[in-house]
Amino acid sequence: MEFSFNVNLVLKERLTVLHGGGGGGGRLKSFRRDPHNSEIGAIVNEMGVASSKAQGLKAPITSYARFMQLPDQTIYLLKDSEMNNGNGSVLGFIKTGRKRLFLTDNRTLLHEVEPLCIMDFYVHETQQRRGHGKELFENVLQEEGLSAFEVAIDRPSSKFLSFLQRHYQLSSYVKQNNNFVVFDKFFTTCSHVDHGRGMHRRHSLPSSMHANTNGVTAGRSRGLRMSLSPLKNNE
Repeated sequence: MEFSFNVNLVLKERLTVLHGGGGGGGRLKSFRRDPHNSEIGAIVNEMGVASSKAQGLKAPITSYARFMQLPDQTIYLLKDSEMNNGNGSVLGFIKTGRKRLFLTDNRTLLHEVEPLCIMDFYVHETQQRRGHGKELFENVLQEEGLSAFEVAIDRPSSKFLSFLQRHYQLSSYVKQNNNFVVFDKFFTTCSHVDHGRGMHRRHSLPSSMHANTNGVTAGRSRGLRMSLSPLKNNE
């Protein structure tokens, strides 16, 4: 997706990782006066709208204003620096977050867990089938230290399910009442699930997701991790 401004001046790396939440904390101070805050907001908003249209949703589920109210969410943005006459173009994004879920396995046992959730996933229509989606997804897994079967997916599209089957051989799952999808291997392999009976244990946040106090860290995903302040009403 192209923008009227130079994307390369806003997103410095091929992969940029944004952390939500706009209130307090040392890790946010570096970005309270970020000169590109409004451009970052425009990118997140436009990508959120495009994702909702691609999924046939009535309204976007990703917006910058909402994202900045949720400190447990993360957005991964992938760009191509050479597109748009060298001004850069955004190829796609993934939004993740931790959510407390009640999930039923294929034995009808109920489990209470707090896994990493894929909340939104979109690659621009002109850039699909070029490996960009897998690059995004692999970076999320690497950053979190997880395998594909360890994440929960909120209302995945048929394209996303086909993607997971093609690249990760994941196809068997129990349909959940909350519209999340977790694959059978989630219950049989993951350490946060009691394999003998239903359980009530919450999944703790891995140490790799604790931001440092400088506001920016070079993550294992070979990208830039950023914590940003929310847009002002007049921006």
